[in-house]
Amino acid sequence: MAMRPRVLVRLAYSAEDVATRLRTFRNGFTGQDARITASISKLFAISSLLQQLDEAQNDRDQGPSFYRIRDDVSIIIPSLERTLQDSLEMVARSQNRPSEVAWDDMQFQMSREEGLGLHERLALYHDFLRAQTPSTPRVPAIRAPARPVRTPSSPSEYSDQWDYSFRPPPLAPEVPISPSFTSISSQSLDSSQTSYSSDPYYYPPTVAIHWSSEIFDGRHPETSFRDSYYLRERSTCFGNPDPDAFRNLAEDGFVRAFQLPFEGNQLRVRLYWRPMDSRARILMMTKGRFGEGLCYCMPIVNLKVIRDISSLQLCRARRDGTYDMWARLNFDTYERMVVFYNTFVAMKHQDSREIPHENLLDHLELRCDGGEYEIFGGAIKHGELRHALRLFKDRSSGVVRLEASALRGPMRDVPLWTAFVTRYVGDPDWALYEPGGLVSLAAVRPRLYVFLSGYGPPHRGRDEYLLDFVTSEDARQFVESWTGLCRQPSPYR
Repeated sequence: MAMRPRVLVRLAYSAEDVATRLRTFRNGFTGQDARITASISKLFAISSLLQQLDEAQNDRDQGPSFYRIRDDVSIIIPSLERTLQDSLEMVARSQNRPSEVAWDDMQFQMSREEGLGLHERLALYHDFLRAQTPSTPRVPAIRAPARPVRTPSSPSEYSDQWDYSFRPPPLAPEVPISPSFTSISSQSLDSSQTSYSSDPYYYPPTVAIHWSSEIFDGRHPETSFRDSYYLRERSTCFGNPDPDAFRNLAEDGFVRAFQLPFEGNQLRVRLYWRPMDSRARILMMTKGRFGEGLCYCMPIVNLKVIRDISSLQLCRARRDGTYDMWARLNFDTYERMVVFYNTFVAMKHQDSREIPHENLLDHLELRCDGGEYEIFGGAIKHGELRHALRLFKDRSSGVVRLEASALRGPMRDVPLWTAFVTRYVGDPDWALYEPGGLVSLAAVRPRLYVFLSGYGPPHRGRDEYLLDFVTSEDARQFVESWTGLCRQPSPYR
């Protein structure tokens, strides 16, 4: 049974959104506090398991084994989608009627259909997903830490950890899959959207997905830094902990865009965005000296990225032109650093709030001593749009990549797309000059990473991309630069 693309991660985000809405609902409802809190905890645990399965499914090494559990995991999806939808509709109805009535109505309906209320269903989903997880060998990014961990019971409450611990799983329980939990759910969604579209607390079951969720797919190459360029300093945050970070993000309408683990999952970095105005914040989660959960949060327009070989420093600007380091993120592979940097800078400039000071602007910060240097720079066009095209090579890793960015205006030099092309170095015919200033690239795999929603670079066929240069001279110089690069010693170590 085939699953829809990225359905697991989308369900994970939906589960977190339901948890956030239930928290708001719980604040105005005193009758079932403990039960609702337990449901919120299960939702976060379910989200964690779904993301772990998604990462395993898309992992280069573990993905081929996912077929062993694909059909079993697919069974749960329609049921879980419907349960999340029913929960969101219940919260929406509570704005026009007593919370107790809305809650009891939902519980009655669920119990009539399957004999199980919300918490019982969530417990079954959780146990079912947990039973599937060991069936697929886990990748390092989702390996269970040494200490047992728990999921926080709400966005504003902090426990020692954020992940559900991996214990020997029980036999997979049956999941409620009555006829009302199948394709009919998509039909009922249409009417519910009409009923609650004006309600400020109503969020459709499919939460808005930010374009960055497609960037960190794990399919890009992984080139380690050369030993002499790798910094041994740990990733950390130097800011002040914010105990209200989760609550503020939820109340201000922010939705998680993506998450990355650092230091073997001891530090997690999330970027949040607000769909209505593209405002963005960064959240860091780690543990203090005594194992307590610590969170740090900052609008990303207040931070400048400065590269230090294998690390990115996120800095606040002083009035005297100097910087204070707010956080340091150390990367194991260069490609991961590139996609994080480009995503961060793109989201920063797509934020509706103006960057408060020119000292916070990011200008090709991956170029530094021991870092990237530019082999070629020219201008390409896409319809009426004009883009700067650059060919970079990184000294610290040997990685070669292409990058397109805005040529002029307030988005100048903000990354639009990048392509990792190291594997093609050595093939001078990969870049072919065609009449009229056009250069065709025989293949680009993995695909180009695009940092603007809805944009698609010009291409011909499945993997052949086109560079339409503003001038024929730029096109010829690009091909000559590529040919010259191919004559250099191999970038591979």
